[in-house]
This record gives sequence, C-alpha cells and structure tokens, in this order.
Amino acid sequence: MISLGLTLTILDFQNGRNLTSVFLASLGVTVMFSGPLIAYILTSGWLLGMFSIAYLRFFHTVADSSLIVTMVFLASLIFVFGLYAEHIRLKANLSAVRMRDLTLHDQLTGAYNRLFLNEYIQKLISAKNRYGTTLSCILIDIDHFKDINDTWGHPVGDRVLVTLVGTVREQLRDSDTITRMGGEEFLILLPETPLYAAMIVAEKIRRITEKIPFNGFTLTISLGVCEIRDKESFESVFRRCDQALYRAKDKGRNRVESCMECSPVTSPSK
Repeated sequence: MISLGLTLTILDFQNGRNLTSVFLASLGVTVMFSGPLIAYILTSGWLLGMFSIAYLRFFHTVADSSLIVTMVFLASLIFVFGLYAEHIRLKANLSAVRMRDLTLHDQLTGAYNRLFLNEYIQKLISAKNRYGTTLSCILIDIDHFKDINDTWGHPVGDRVLVTLVGTVREQLRDSDTITRMGGEEFLILLPETPLYAAMIVAEKIRRITEKIPFNGFTLTISLGVCEIRDKESFESVFRRCDQALYRAKDKGRNRVESCMECSPVTSPSK
C-alpha cells in the first residue's frame, strides 16, 4: 500500500501478532493512521517514507482522517522546499568554485595567472625553507612573437600561445605548474627539482617546441632557468630568471641559459 501511495488505517493493535503491533499495543496504542510522504518533483514522485499518527483511544473521527492527509501533504511540501533549498546552496557553491577557478587561470591558454602564482609561490618557498627541498623555475619567452602576430594575424598568435602551453604541460609532472606572466611570457615552477634537472626539462621543452608544425614559420622559444636559493624572495629569483632569459636571446634565441649568479650545481654521478 505504501508503494501505491495509499493511506493505511490500522484499527486494532491489541490483536496484532507482529513485533511492531505488540510493541505499540504495549504502549496503549489502539488506532494508527499512516500516509505516504511523497515528494513530487517535476513529473516524478519520490516515496520518502510514512507519516503516522497513533491514538490511545479506539474511536476516531473524520477530522482525524483529514488531519493526517493534511499533515502528510505539509510534510511532503517541507521536504521538497528543503531539497530545493539544498539544490540552490550546492549550485551556489559550485558557481563559487567555478568562479574562483576562472579567476586563477588565463582565459586564453588555460595556464595559471599571476593571482594564482602570487599565492602558490609563497607556499612553495615556505616549504622549501622549512624542509630544505629544492625549487627551480623556468622563464619562457616566444621568439619573434610580435612578428608572428604582424605577419600571420592575432588568431594565429593566439593559437601559438595555446599550443605552446599544451605542449609544455605534456612535459611536466602533476606537481609542476605553468603560469602566463603576460603576453608571450610564461613561468614554470618545478618543486623538488635542482638546477641541473630543471635545465634538462627546459632543453626538452625547447627541442619539442621547434618541432611543432606551423604553416609558414618555425616556432622557437628562449628559456632562462634558476634554482631558488635559501631564504630568497620570489622577486629576486624572477629577476635572475629574467636575466638568464635575456642572455639566451642575446646569444641568438632558441636556447636555454641558466642564471650566472646561481651557485654551481653538479649532476649526480651516473
């Protein structure tokens, strides 16, 4: 009867034999009205359970029957409104998460933006200083990007940016990040990575980038690599990365340079 959504009336618990009847009879219950709680959402009805009223007297009136019908209806409405309110709350939370995600990413390339970087780099530097781990960064600049835009148009320039970010991501670990610093400049953060390993990653990215097929031109990049020193600020390491990058450009572009001010780091023996 519950599954059919019908109201159930039990008139005599005193002669019942199941455990529920025996228990209710021990409390003095003689009559019980039960009705299904059904939440109607759009065209579907969800059976939530039963709403019951028990009486200690045997007789009942029409008002009793009307009361349970009314109570069942009101209880179902309360549930539907509660469910709707919870849906609105979850939707608002999801919108907030999506909005924050949008505020932390560059809308064109999908790379992280400066807002994310400003928060994340401080956490990485704090972890490095606390646990004594290594942390390196790679600054990338697209060679002759203005010429690409002027010659082939901004849509092609946009495609170059998007393609480069996708290519770089394929070479990175899950713990690594790439941030668009502005224009055609990107910064890669490599946690737990010493300078020599970061140089290997940078050179791999450089080689793969120049093999990306573009009609009419070859895409190349210049890269500056630094390992962050103990207690060094982000502003300091970024300045050193920038110096290494411009040295790569001065030496002909399409190359990787490390910062001259970085302490020499030797690769472990094979």
